[in-house]
Amino acid sequence: MINSDYQRVAPEMLAACVDLPASILADVCGRRGALDGRIASLTPGKRFCGVAFTVEVRPGDNLLIHAALMLAGPGDVLIIDGKVVRAVP
Repeated sequence: MINSDYQRVAPEMLAACVDLPASILADVCGRRGALDGRIASLTPGKRFCGVAFTVEVRPGDNLLIHAALMLAGPGDVLIIDGKVVRAVP
């Protein structure tokens, strides 16, 4: 299901959050929406701020990822749950 009827965060609000730690933003949002602290940039020292645009797909299915790319706007950060299944040794 594609939900294209959502309210975007104002660019001014996003700009005001650039220098705030993600943990503080998560706390003021009711402790919802924060990513696990183990998720980090592949390039040390790089930071970014944006609105999470979440996408949930089945393993191997990229159709909704393409739809998200079409719907995402400036400042959106794609967060994709690809349901990776790990083999148990």
